[in-house]
This record gives sequence, C-alpha cells and structure tokens, in this order.
Amino acid sequence: MTFAGGAVDGPRFSRWEASDTLNASLAGGGNERRLILSPEFFRSFQVEDMDPPPISAEAGDEGLVYRFRSASRQPLVLTLHLRAQSPGVVSYRIGMDDEPAQAVRTIVWP
Repeated sequence: MTFAGGAVDGPRFSRWEASDTLNASLAGGGNERRLILSPEFFRSFQVEDMDPPPISAEAGDEGLVYRFRSASRQPLVLTLHLRAQSPGVVSYRIGMDDEPAQAVRTIVWP
C-alpha cells in the first residue's frame, strides 16, 4: 500500500508461529515520520524486532504510533519482524504520518 510519505508491504499470507516481516519505506529529509498500527494488529501479531528502532512508541487513538527520524534525504527503510499468534483471517489498519489509515487483511495458515 502506498502513502504520500512512503509505502508499506505487509504479509498477505503468513504461517502461525512462523517468522514473517512487514517492510515500510518512509520519506527521508530529517522530518519526523510516523507509522501507526491498529490495536487489531497486535491482537494477532507479536513484533519481535524492528530495524531501525523507533525514537519513540506510544499508544494513540488509532493504535500504536512509532516515530522515526532520519537526517538522510534517502527513504528510511524499516523492517518489522513478526510472529503470528493464531491462525485465521486478520483484519487491521496501517497508517503513515497524518494520512488516513488503510485496511489490510492477512490470512494466517495453521
């Protein structure tokens, strides 16, 4: 999915209790950037690691807000290492900066 400030590529299919990744590219340039994951995301996925780590993370009205900053003009490439907590169809929302969040669906196989 694309946003004016970058793009997010999450898993469309995942395997229960297996490692997976969500990749995001945020515009560079020194301004603070935000990646927002809805509460439904965390009911189904555990974030095991994030590279690079955010400068902060806080709960907001739309979910967990990760904040990033990069001095480089190049896009900031993020990798979130995930693990699905249960099989089924998972619906959640992902947002970036002040743009409207977009709906995402992942099928988690047993």
